[in-house]
Amino acid sequence: MPSVVRDSSHVEVFALCSGAVSNATLRLYSGSYTLVKQFSSGPMVKGWNRFSLPLGWFKGLPNGLYHLTLAASVQASPARTRVFVLK
Repeated sequence: MPSVVRDSSHVEVFALCSGAVSNATLRLYSGSYTLVKQFSSGPMVKGWNRFSLPLGWFKGLPNGLYHLTLAASVQASPARTRVFVLK
């Protein structure tokens, strides 16, 4: 399961990968599960990996509960997980 670290200047998502990942995509959904933002990453190694999201990734979004999903391709098999983010 990913974990989210957020302060006033940036957002980081940490994910533990059980194997090499060819591509990973973070998607942020509103409370009504409407896609709000998307961020893609290149290859990741086995173990802990960090996504440093661009500054202002949450800028302009109203306060509320958001649904963050992480989809990764591990040896051509998709894996998904999710976490809820309160802004």
